[in-house]
Amino acid sequence: MHRWVDRVTDSDPDAGRIRERLRERHGRFSGILADVLFDHCLARRFTQWQGEEVDAAIDRYHIAIHASLDDAPPGARPGLSRLVEAGWMRHYAELDGIRWVLGLMEQRLSMRFKRSVHLSHAADTFAELDGAIQADFDVFFDRLRRRVDAEVDVFRTETQSIRSEAAA
Repeated sequence: MHRWVDRVTDSDPDAGRIRERLRERHGRFSGILADVLFDHCLARRFTQWQGEEVDAAIDRYHIAIHASLDDAPPGARPGLSRLVEAGWMRHYAELDGIRWVLGLMEQRLSMRFKRSVHLSHAADTFAELDGAIQADFDVFFDRLRRRVDAEVDVFRTETQSIRSEAAA
């Protein structure tokens, strides 16, 4: 489902508009920055979108990640562990938290690319373009939620059909 959401997001015109706004200032890292920005936009309005407090949802997600870590692809396990241990998701709602997350990403990418990578200044871009970005995100996320709901319904129907055939 995560990969499917990534593909849908990559092809969405409103998400693309956000990436373009970031690309003008942040070049090749605009896709990574857009992902963080989407998390920021979602975290700020999480209760509106999900009907529960973001901290309660994060607690549930952390429990689920721990419970399924052994089932995750081996290459994903260290990143998932770091995500939970560092508490990244708890920082997404506030701009200072986004700066902190981007600082951690700078460190990892700088080590990976063996050169200095600067991302934390992107938080200033987020603040400057906030209204336009949030508006595009809200349209995009509403459409994405409807598509995910439809996809989950198809998956459930197919799963029930398979189970019925297996039981017969």
